[in-house]
Amino acid sequence: MTMTSEDFLAAVRLQADRQLTQVLERSGLPATHSAADSPTIHAAQQIDRVARGLDTPSRSDVDVAFTAILAALFPPPAFELPWHVPLAFWATDIGQHCNQARARVYVLDDLVTVREAPPQVGISYGQIMERFLYAGLLRPVQTGSSTGGQRRFMLTPDDLERIRKG
Repeated sequence: MTMTSEDFLAAVRLQADRQLTQVLERSGLPATHSAADSPTIHAAQQIDRVARGLDTPSRSDVDVAFTAILAALFPPPAFELPWHVPLAFWATDIGQHCNQARARVYVLDDLVTVREAPPQVGISYGQIMERFLYAGLLRPVQTGSSTGGQRRFMLTPDDLERIRKG
């Protein structure tokens, strides 16, 4: 089932508002701000247009928008990188919608399955899964779906570089 544009934007806005409120409360500032006009919402609008095939921006523009959404939904402690994205996120409606947008801008030849990655990065499949994917340190493109087809995590060139750096 595909999310409507309104549902996707509402879900991202709700999560961004929650995160913003938590940050403001921790800092002692009044929680009177809204994420409605934040860069996160603009990023979500761009991702939604790409996921629906209405826009074809560059891969780097989609990755910037995708990163803005992840940073709003999963802010790193003290805003240090790398931050962790739970593997379960990719099964949510928001995760699948973001993934659909990223899948539209990546050429399949640019992606590598987790099984194909070990010779390129110098560590085993198990280490990639445990140290990077399950730990939430990668931003893979997921093929297939939870409703049908084989689900595969495809690693981007950025993911491969992140693994090489350890």
